[in-house]
Amino acid sequence: MDYYCNQCSKSFSSEDNLKKHQNRHDKMKTLRCGLCSATFKDLGAMRAHLFTHGKRKQYQCSACSLKCRHPSALRTHQKIHTNDRQVTCKEKSCKMSFITKGIMQSHWRASHLKMKTCKCLICGHIASSLGNLKVSCSPLNMRFIRSVYTLFQLF
Repeated sequence: MDYYCNQCSKSFSSEDNLKKHQNRHDKMKTLRCGLCSATFKDLGAMRAHLFTHGKRKQYQCSACSLKCRHPSALRTHQKIHTNDRQVTCKEKSCKMSFITKGIMQSHWRASHLKMKTCKCLICGHIASSLGNLKVSCSPLNMRFIRSVYTLFQLF
């Protein structure tokens, strides 16, 4: 029997290994970005975040002109144009494939675990993804909000 983490959908062969893994999610984020209020659990994540500050978007997609700050982000984006779907859903009965592991994990949590991870801060409506929440939440809730992204909370 496989045990799955409800935060990242990683699988483990024993409940004990799952609990050890979940403790990593629960640890406090100890590194803080000196340029904003973002916090991180490890140095690698913070270094990746630092690319978002000040570096101009110099990597451009030849198919749609989207610009990225990092070459790996451009490579991931370009898979959209080639329909390069090498990541398959880990649910044996599901035949879906995805461009990235992150997209597959979002699908898996929403479709197979039935997890709802987004909540409207005005009306309290919850949905399995930010896109689904934007569709199902009342447009009236967005009338007084300058940025749509400030309306939603991920949990």
